[in-house]
Amino acid sequence: MGWKLNYFHPFFMSFPIYLIFIIKIIYLKEISDMAKKLVTQSKKLYTEYSEEINNYMWSIHKFLNKKFGSISEEWIPTLTMLADNLYIFNLCKEQIRKDGLMITDRFNVLVKHPLIKVQNDAQIQIVKLLNEFGLTPKSVGKLKAEEDENNDFLDNLING
Repeated sequence: MGWKLNYFHPFFMSFPIYLIFIIKIIYLKEISDMAKKLVTQSKKLYTEYSEEINNYMWSIHKFLNKKFGSISEEWIPTLTMLADNLYIFNLCKEQIRKDGLMITDRFNVLVKHPLIKVQNDAQIQIVKLLNEFGLTPKSVGKLKAEEDENNDFLDNLING
């Protein structure tokens, strides 16, 4: 009698478990590599900013990576603009805190600090950029409403 393949042998019974284990290890390694790449990318982009801005931008990168699966190269300039505006906003805030809301001009007249306008402009840009990525409560609600509207349209189209 020849050699027969016994599928009930302990090796074959545990083979799917080994296969799943190997797949999990590969998957976890890929996730780990992706996380390392994300950290490296984030750290390279925002080296010239304060630790507060670095941490905030890192949290945005994590959120976007979780939401969209990855960060598109086309988004990097917009994210850098966000970091720039956060930096400008913080600089203005610190200087206004130091000088006060009113300063004396060259004619010895009290005037509103000129950096207040710069700070407000940076704040407007920050909000616009955050809205671009759906990072404000209002923009999240708007995206959900649009998604529901699209689903309603599809339901009406399919169901008549």
